[in-house]
Amino acid sequence: MRRRDGGLGPLALGLALFLGGPDAQAADLRAEDALTRDCSRTLHAAGTRGSDRTAWSAPAQSFVTARLRGGPRGDWDLAAFRRGEAVGASTAFGSDERVDLWVERGERLVFQACRRDGGPQSIRLSISFQRMGLPEPAEPVSLASVPIAGPEDVAELEELGIDVTHDVDADSATVVLYTREERLRVQAAGFGVTTLIPDLGAADAADRQTEARVAARGAPSGLPSGRTEYREYADFTNDLKDLAEAEPEIAREVTIGTSLEGRPIQGIEIAADVDATDDGRPVYVNMGVHHAREWPSGELPMEFAIDLVANYGTDARITNLLEDVRVIVIPVVNPDGFVASRSFGVDPLRDDNRNATLADSLTGTGAYRRKNCRPAAGEGSIPCAMRTSGVDLNRNYGAYWGGPGSSSDPTSQQYRGPNPYSEPESEAVHQLSQGVHPTVFITNHTFTDDGKWLRQPGLDAPFFPQDSIGATTPDEAAMKDLGDDMQGVTGWTSERGYETLGDITGATEDWNYFAQGSYGYTPEARGLNFHANYQDSVIEEYIGDSAHPGEGVREAFLIAGERAADRGEHSLIEGSAPEDATLRLHKEFETPLHPQQGKNAHIDDVLDSTLDVPDGGDYEWDVMPSGRPLAQGETWTMSCELDGEPSVSQQVFVARGESATVDWRPSCAAGGGPNPAPKCRGTEATLVGTVGNDRGATRLIGTSGRDVIVARRGNDVVRAGAGKDIVCGGPGNDRLVGGKGQDVLRGAGGADVCPGSTKRERRSCKP
Repeated sequence: MRRRDGGLGPLALGLALFLGGPDAQAADLRAEDALTRDCSRTLHAAGTRGSDRTAWSAPAQSFVTARLRGGPRGDWDLAAFRRGEAVGASTAFGSDERVDLWVERGERLVFQACRRDGGPQSIRLSISFQRMGLPEPAEPVSLASVPIAGPEDVAELEELGIDVTHDVDADSATVVLYTREERLRVQAAGFGVTTLIPDLGAADAADRQTEARVAARGAPSGLPSGRTEYREYADFTNDLKDLAEAEPEIAREVTIGTSLEGRPIQGIEIAADVDATDDGRPVYVNMGVHHAREWPSGELPMEFAIDLVANYGTDARITNLLEDVRVIVIPVVNPDGFVASRSFGVDPLRDDNRNATLADSLTGTGAYRRKNCRPAAGEGSIPCAMRTSGVDLNRNYGAYWGGPGSSSDPTSQQYRGPNPYSEPESEAVHQLSQGVHPTVFITNHTFTDDGKWLRQPGLDAPFFPQDSIGATTPDEAAMKDLGDDMQGVTGWTSERGYETLGDITGATEDWNYFAQGSYGYTPEARGLNFHANYQDSVIEEYIGDSAHPGEGVREAFLIAGERAADRGEHSLIEGSAPEDATLRLHKEFETPLHPQQGKNAHIDDVLDSTLDVPDGGDYEWDVMPSGRPLAQGETWTMSCELDGEPSVSQQVFVARGESATVDWRPSCAAGGGPNPAPKCRGTEATLVGTVGNDRGATRLIGTSGRDVIVARRGNDVVRAGAGKDIVCGGPGNDRLVGGKGQDVLRGAGGADVCPGSTKRERRSCKP
């Protein structure tokens, strides 16, 4: 085969190499056997069972992307080696893998694929490359303290385009300054600037060297994993895979979606008898790395997952927890950004130290990248670590999206994206949440000087026209109590999200609270930097320091899990149903955006979860309250389906700390059955008459005071609140049954009088 522009590397036996465009190549790799083996650290000899490889030479100084696209079938892993040393790896569940790295002209790489489990015997490896040189070092990135008078100064700094960290207190804010021009801009606005770390890149290098020396000694740390240095992304996925393979009865893989660059977003579910679908246990979610540079935020939940799996059956407390609760851990929500921050900047051309990083010469790039990898116009061919673009995933969630503490400027570190859930990473978390009932939902972040357990609300908003959150939520007492308990074992502070950081909108757990009633917390881990020395930022914070052994994040996470199990903190639906039936809880509603987006701006939202009825027919289902915190009279639509037949349904009201009994015999049977009369907010509501309005129309108003029918000059528009509420009762069993897109006015005896097909359909019929 002829060489082309620098040549193609030698082919391994049994491979066929194909040329795509001038900057793309492909190879078919084959392994007849599927064997559990490590692919990411060891280059196996040619012909080793369960693996295959090909060599490739770079035609130019380039940025290279190698990919396997095998989908969820089986499990293939991919790694790249230079001179026998691993320089990149991808070890996700399934067979979709991606490795990115820099190469010099003529540099020879070996790409190795290992077939670990099932799936196809042959898989296509694609290699694409962008011809470009490495960025030259520029100004050092610094960390500085800026005196402030309050949250309004934080907002002004952000409006100046300054990267304000979450290390904010009443009189100072810690900021990242990427250029001398930014420092001058802050000073010109009247702020003082005191340098804390003059060169973050140099500080990074010193910390990584310290960690490497500790690792070289080979002595394990006190962490469950024994680690002494930060993971790269393949280390996370290797650990997740090892847990699921080693203890399949209590740990199973979870893939919640795919990142912008095609990496699966993965985690693990941990519970006694984890594959059961009929136990209805409450859920506890713990996540990390929404922000790419916040490396400890992934380490802490990953260590917790290892801790739970390792100690189930021997530690009574952990055993009880996993019998009572399902724990879902997603250590890295933003895999693309994390790779760009932690591994993408490895510089094979200047330093053989694989922990060396590229110069942080562009705002938000290299090791200090915050956002995901969404490219701006014209940036699609530029590696993520070199872009200024991206979306702050923790400003991209739906509840009150688009307000203060976020930005519409794509160059801002707080850029919220063009729409709520515009990013596949945040939408993946959204979809996971919609199908489970998390009593406690934690998303880990860094950093603050003293550490913080932040709870809802994330914004001080008494100005909301309908919701009137005010300074506290309806669950302030319970959420403060849990936050204070976690404070007590970590020494961090416990406070509402806006109290020192100022207003933030579009954050992850704001949606979980306002849409589901979950107790949501944002830990801002204690530290001197986003990813300072591993010993200080991870080991001592997780297990406690020498003066406080056993008092650390581990204990706080356990307390949160035990609170998730407490039925006083969520709700219970119990009863009986035919064996093998499937029960469903469903609710459709409108999640409000921030009023800056328009008076009634919202997104249509849904919660939908299922439970298989256990043997014997008696079920218990730990669920979140039927009413959202700011709409506590709402009901669940609960349905029962047997043998795939159309389900029967009814409305169920259940408050936090309370239970509801719903028996489905004999109404739920093969072939269906009559729908029971719906319950309405737990009690029937009687319609109380009509009143006029300024347009000459009449309204029927329910006892709750909400509009249930709006009549407009002979054209009746049947609406229940926003098309989603339900009002029942009235003389002669008249009832208005509302549901998104299916509002029906029913007369005496339940006969349909004025059926509708959409919630905005105008009707000329007379009820």
